[in-house]
Amino acid sequence: MVEIFEKLEDMRDNRGKKHKLTDIIVMSIYAIICGESDFENIADWLELRKEYFIELLKLEYGIPCADTFLRVFRGVEPKKFMEKFAEWVRSIPVGEGGHIAIDGKAVKSAADR
Repeated sequence: MVEIFEKLEDMRDNRGKKHKLTDIIVMSIYAIICGESDFENIADWLELRKEYFIELLKLEYGIPCADTFLRVFRGVEPKKFMEKFAEWVRSIPVGEGGHIAIDGKAVKSAADR
């Protein structure tokens, strides 16, 4: 997942940037898959699991706040993000049936935002 999303351009100014773009995307995807739907809930959900994510992603500054998620995703070009997201989904190994269940309404809602 990180290798695919590393190809996205990070439009943020380097001054004051504490969190890597790929870390924010990975954490967001985890939270959204688990049912969180806005940045406040994503940040709260991640904060409850901070030890896991700090170890997984080697987060030097802990879990980003909701405002950080908002600022980051405002700067990501939606079309390019969806291209990388689709690339990531296609890279997921599937079982014998070759199917992955994805909630189309949730994906469309994310794309609309």
